[in-house]
Amino acid sequence: MSNRHVLRNVVANYAGALINGGMPILAIPFLIRSLGTELWGLVAFVNLMVVLMTMLNTGVAQAMVRELGKRWSEPGDGPQRTALLLRGYERIYWVVALTIAVVLLPFSGTIAELWLNTNAEIAHLAVLAPASAIAVFVAVLPSSVYRGVLQALQEHVILNVIRSVATVLKFGVGVLVVIYTGSILAYVIVLVSVSFAECLALGITAWRYMPKKRREVPCDFHETRLSARYSISMSLIVVIGVAAVQLDRFLVSFMLPIEQLGIYSVAVNLSLGILQLSYPLFTSVLPRLVELERNRSQRRKANLVLVALVYGAVVVAALVYMAVGQRLLELWLADPVLAQKVAAPLDWLLVGVALNTLYNIGYTNWVS
Repeated sequence: MSNRHVLRNVVANYAGALINGGMPILAIPFLIRSLGTELWGLVAFVNLMVVLMTMLNTGVAQAMVRELGKRWSEPGDGPQRTALLLRGYERIYWVVALTIAVVLLPFSGTIAELWLNTNAEIAHLAVLAPASAIAVFVAVLPSSVYRGVLQALQEHVILNVIRSVATVLKFGVGVLVVIYTGSILAYVIVLVSVSFAECLALGITAWRYMPKKRREVPCDFHETRLSARYSISMSLIVVIGVAAVQLDRFLVSFMLPIEQLGIYSVAVNLSLGILQLSYPLFTSVLPRLVELERNRSQRRKANLVLVALVYGAVVVAALVYMAVGQRLLELWLADPVLAQKVAAPLDWLLVGVALNTLYNIGYTNWVS
């Protein structure tokens, strides 16, 4: 892969990150004003539950990119082995997603009753949150397979186009629906529908790059078994980090009123949106580091550039936040009181964002 290709992927990933991270942040004030803080808390719980359900997949998905990339770059039958691995992962992920949905959906009411602290006025709507999260999960889990293929093949432009269009539909159309209807059910319908449409688009696109059509590739789990050991070990290691990141929201959702989860989730979404600005760089560099696995000199040079970029970005972002962060928060939420409530946890969350960004330098090298 040429440096020009890497640069193109970096630009595409940053453009995608601005849309995929920015649209949810822009939508938050409109959703809070239209739904109120309590119903917004239910929306926040949907996002939290999806994250918790996909937590075990985080390490596997990252390992998948590595395994797909290694096979695709092999001479000879590399692309054919990649197609076999995609077919195997695809079958496993769809079966797992549908099985979990069938098991959990009947207990949506019980989950809402035991987990969420809602008042009597919205108690009848609380069951929507876990049911919606389960439905979104069915689409999100297999989508990670198709995203992994496009990342491994370094087709980041088309990947970001699909994801960005889906994000605009989820939060653009979703917000318009909420503004005109004031209904959380309408918003949930948009969220679930677009999630499945995104999964379908990613699947069709991923298979178009394979050497054979999907129906011509047998469901052979040999390649999947070869990558399973590395994938499982990655998952066990990464899940510890993911669990630590999500533990705070889990405790807030379980122990405090749903309104407090809504306020805390505003700070979490904003900090995660800022954290996402670093992901395009690491996503673009990862395939390059895999490619340079045996060229230590070139790999060292690539890492020095990566370190300089990351540390510089963290310092600049910290200075900007200290200078105008509170003012921007008030302008964004258009509510000084709410902005002050959000700022209290946000300051600490942004410290975590900075440390997480620096840690990803070593983590990306380890994954590669």
